[in-house]
Amino acid sequence: MRALALAIGLFLLPPLAVAQNDEPASRVIIGELFPLADACYQNARDGLTGGDGLLPCNQSLDSEPLTNRRRAVVHANRGVVQYNSGDYAAAISDFTAALDLRVYATAQVHANRGLAYEVLHFEALARGDYQKALTINPKNDLAARRLAELDKPFLERSQIPRRITAEAPAEVPEGS
Repeated sequence: MRALALAIGLFLLPPLAVAQNDEPASRVIIGELFPLADACYQNARDGLTGGDGLLPCNQSLDSEPLTNRRRAVVHANRGVVQYNSGDYAAAISDFTAALDLRVYATAQVHANRGLAYEVLHFEALARGDYQKALTINPKNDLAARRLAELDKPFLERSQIPRRITAEAPAEVPEGS
């Protein structure tokens, strides 16, 4: 009975730290109640790569009682780690998983997936994600810059960023 009360209490308590953000309405708090999700965010923010960077992300998805919104954030952060590790197909898979949950469709997730598509020369898909990012947030500089680059001849384009990071935390409760 005590365990059940604790489990219910965990879902009712306000979350304590934050994950990747974009627009104010899409910020999600994760933190102390979800230490693996928080470690995943920190690894994405700090640019960790490979197995060390992915481990807490994988463990969070496998073992923490995540809401769909938190699960989407972990996928987005794991996508950042995958991208920085050079596994662009896996990054696309994670960014898509985050978007497919339909609770965390931020401009940054679309822009990040656009970068991964662009690296793999799927320019039409990259263009679509950059346009969607700008629809969500017209001030997304990354999406605007990359969309402009796609309009240039291939050999005149600036280099695609090889490293990305999760955004800075903000204290806005989930659901706001």
